[in-house]
This record gives sequence, structure tokens and C-alpha cells, in this order.
Amino acid sequence: MVPEAVYGMLACARIGAIHSVVFGGFASAELAKRVDDSKAKVILTASCGIEPKGVIPYKRTTHWHCNTDGNSDGG
Repeated sequence: MVPEAVYGMLACARIGAIHSVVFGGFASAELAKRVDDSKAKVILTASCGIEPKGVIPYKRTTHWHCNTDGNSDGG
């Protein structure tokens, strides 16, 4: 976890905002379902994650799902 994730969670707690933490292990479809179900107003995301298989483009995938129906892979 990067320090910015902790800062984001603490900022939400400080202003009384409800937050849901979703880590990079979630599949794109599950991420889209959580965002849709929560009716999120703001999404705080890292630009990418580093995994043994390579770089995972979290921000690009998140933007893609926010701008489409989310039924396909955002990669």
C-alpha cells in the first residue's frame, strides 16, 4: 500500500465521508460493480500497481469503466 492510500482514507474519516477500499487484486468487472453499486461521487486511485507479471494500469482501467458500460476489459 502506498502512503497516499492511507492519506486518502484518513481524509475521508476526517470529513466524515463514507469510503470503500478496493485493492488491486479485484477484477475489472468486480471493480465496476462496486463503483456502480456504491454510486460513488469520487474515486481516488493510484496510477498503476506493480505485480510480478508487470505493471497494472489502475487509473486507465478505472477511467475506462467510468466512461463505458464496463462489460469488457479496460486494459
